[in-house]
Amino acid sequence: MYVEPNSTVYLMKNVPLDPTYQHTVLFSSKEQQASVFQSFTSGGLTFVNQSYQRHGRGYIKIATNVGNVLNCNYMMFRNYNSDTMSYDRWFYAFVTDVEYVNEATTLIRYEIDIMQTWLFDYSLDPVFVEREHSSTDVVGDNLLDEPIDYGDYVFRNFDVLPPFKYEAGNMGVAIYFTSQMVDGEKVVYGGKCLQGVFTGGGYVYLKTPAAVEAWFNTNAELLPDNIIGICMIPNALAPESDTGQNTFVPAPYRANFRPSSKFGTFDGYVPKNNKIRTFPYTGYYMTNGTGSNKIYHYEDFTDTSVMPEFRIYCNSLMGGDAFVAPVNYKGTKSIPSSGGVETEANFNEAISVGGFPMCSYSYDAFKAWWAQNQGSFLAGMTSQLTGAGATGLVALATAANPIAGLVGAGISVFAGVTNALGTVRDKQAMPGQLLGDASVNTAMGSGFFGIWGGEITIRKQYAIIIDEYWSKFGYPCRQIKVPNRNARANWNYVKTQGCEFTGSIPASDAESIKAIYDNGITFWNDITKVGKYGDFTNPINA
Repeated sequence: MYVEPNSTVYLMKNVPLDPTYQHTVLFSSKEQQASVFQSFTSGGLTFVNQSYQRHGRGYIKIATNVGNVLNCNYMMFRNYNSDTMSYDRWFYAFVTDVEYVNEATTLIRYEIDIMQTWLFDYSLDPVFVEREHSSTDVVGDNLLDEPIDYGDYVFRNFDVLPPFKYEAGNMGVAIYFTSQMVDGEKVVYGGKCLQGVFTGGGYVYLKTPAAVEAWFNTNAELLPDNIIGICMIPNALAPESDTGQNTFVPAPYRANFRPSSKFGTFDGYVPKNNKIRTFPYTGYYMTNGTGSNKIYHYEDFTDTSVMPEFRIYCNSLMGGDAFVAPVNYKGTKSIPSSGGVETEANFNEAISVGGFPMCSYSYDAFKAWWAQNQGSFLAGMTSQLTGAGATGLVALATAANPIAGLVGAGISVFAGVTNALGTVRDKQAMPGQLLGDASVNTAMGSGFFGIWGGEITIRKQYAIIIDEYWSKFGYPCRQIKVPNRNARANWNYVKTQGCEFTGSIPASDAESIKAIYDNGITFWNDITKVGKYGDFTNPINA
C-alpha cells in the first residue's frame, strides 16, 4: 500500500539540552512545548512531506546540503497517521551527528530526548526523594543535616548580658544581718522568707559605696557579731530592700533580655537560602566563662521573625547565683496566669553562673568593744572610785573618750582604776579588724564575671559555597513524597532513589527516565535560561 510522504521535520540550532540529562525544560502544555522548540528553527531547516520516520531507527536523510545543517544540535518530527487522518505525537531528539551523502542529501543521526518526548505521558508516584528544591523556605522549615563542611564559627556582637555589665551604678551590695539600728534603737530580726527561703536575719541592698559606708557607720555598735555576710549583686537582679514574704512560695528576681539585633549578612554577603539562618550555620551563643556554654537555635524559638527572648533568674541570697533560660523555645509558649499572660521559660536549656562575689568589711574594734562593754566597765569603776560626785560620774558616762572623762571628773583613782585604764588603752590601740572574704574573683576583678552572649555564624567564604550549592541543588529531603518539579520560579532540582511513575511509555524509555530522576535532574521553567544560574536568585513559585 502506498503511503504518501507527509511527515514534518524541524532541525534546530542552539537548543540548550544534551543527552546527559543534567537539565531539561518543564512546559505547561504540549502546545507550549512545540511552539517553544520551533522558535529555535529558521528558514531552510523545516522539511515537510518527508517519508515516514521510524523514531527507533536513529537516523534520517534530509534533502539539503550538509553545510546547511552542520550546526544543528536538536530536532523534532512527527508522522501523519493515515488511519486516524491526523498527525501523531511530536518526537524530540538530540542531533548526534551529521554526515555528507551527496551535494543534495545529508544523513542526520539522532537520539530521542525521552524527557521531552514523554513529558506529558506519565505522573510521578510518591517515592523516596533524596533532595530537591523545597516549596517553602521559611526559617525552620528545612532542618535536615547536610554533610558539607562549614568551617569554624566567628562571633558577632559578643558582649556580657546587660544585668552583668559592670558599669558605674550597675552593681550593688547586699548586707545580711541579725539586727540593725533603727532610730537609735537596736532592732533584732526574728527571720522571714526571702524568695521563698526562710532566713533568720534581715537584708538591705545598697547601690553605692557611700551608702554602704553610711550603713556601717550607723550600725557600728552592732559589729561584728550582727553581720551574717555581704555579697555583690547586679542591680537588675536584686530587690530594692528587704521584701520578706509570709509564705514559702518561691519568688525569684528576674529580668528579660533580647539581643539588640540579629545578623543580616555574612560580612556583606546576603544569603539566598534561609536554611543558612538555622543551626549549625548560625545561632545565639551563651557562656558563663567557666566552661559551660549553650548554642540556642533561632529556628527553635516560636516566632522566628523577631529576636529571641531570654529570662534571667537570680537568687539574691548570700553567695547566690543566676541562670538564663530561653522563653518560647522548643515547645514552651506563653501560658495564661492569674496576673495575665506568663511567658514560659525552658529551664532544660538554661545556663547558670554561680557564686556572686562575697565582700569583706572592716570595723573599729575599740568602738565595738566600748559599745558592748560600756555598762559593765562603768559598774566596775564605781566600786573602785571614792569621793566621786554625781557630776563626775555623769561626765564619765557621757564622755566619748573614757580616759578624758575620768580626768575631767577630777577623781582620784586607786591601783584597780589604773589597771582598768590600762585595759581601755589596750583596746584603743587595737587595729581595725577585717572580716568576710577579702579575696577577689579573677573574673569579677577583670570585668568578665557573668553570662556572655552573642551570635555565631560560619565564615563568609563557607556561607557563599553552601548557599550557592543549595541554590543549585536544593535541600536534603529524605522522605517519601511526590517529587517537586515546579516549586521555584526559575529552576527546580530533584534527585530520587527508586523512582516510580504511572504512565503508558515503552519499557526501555520508562526505565531510562527513572534512572534520570535517580541520578538527579534540573527542570527549568524558561528554555532560554537553562544552565544560567546568574546570581542564584530562585524564589518560591507563586
